Amino acid sequence: MKTSCFGNISLMSGFTLVELLITLLIFSVVSTAIYTSYLTQQKTYITQGQVTAMQQSIRTGMYHLERELRMAGFDPHNTAKSGFLIANSDELQISADLNENGTLLKDGGPSFDTDENIHYAIVENSLKRKSGIGYLQPLAENIDAINFIYLDEDNDVLNPDLGDVPANDFKKIRSVQITMVARTDKPDPEYRDTNVYRNQQDEIILAAQNDHYRRRMLTTTIRCRNMGL
Repeated sequence: MKTSCFGNISLMSGFTLVELLITLLIFSVVSTAIYTSYLTQQKTYITQGQVTAMQQSIRTGMYHLERELRMAGFDPHNTAKSGFLIANSDELQISADLNENGTLLKDGGPSFDTDENIHYAIVENSLKRKSGIGYLQPLAENIDAINFIYLDEDNDVLNPDLGDVPANDFKKIRSVQITMVARTDKPDPEYRDTNVYRNQQDEIILAAQNDHYRRRMLTTTIRCRNMGL
């Protein structure tokens, strides 16, 4: 190989085949590491986005339920006959005289005043809400299960064994335990959900699905402060 001299410095005019192969090997290793790191970060980013959306969905549903259940039975004139209209383990309907006009009906007609008659139900993995005589509208998506446990003033369960509260016992309701299970919109092939989801009474509301969806459960107890007044 040729050399050239500049003062006391000698420069090589090229690389040997061994040096090229070593360089290519190092480049391949570094490139693979960078690509693997990118894929890992991308997967983590997507998973976090899915989990965040799921948590926002379940918290949105719980927020509306908490706010409106606290007003169930509000009837300052004792003439609107507000309270619970449906008290099932997976569905409820409540009413409240929010505008304090002594009735739930709008201008004495067949329709209800705004937000004075509210209906919640799970339809096709979506928590839906209806106000008045309208239609059930999606409130929280990808909800796999919802459970309502109704308690009387002694905290005794009015609907044991995931049953429904008889109409004659609606007036006995003082608080409601809510348990909600949400899942991500897309599955994660590297994850398997083998969890069993239970309400506060330790009753199974969603058996192990053994699928690739990530899930979160949220539970709370709401005091219906206007019931029994």
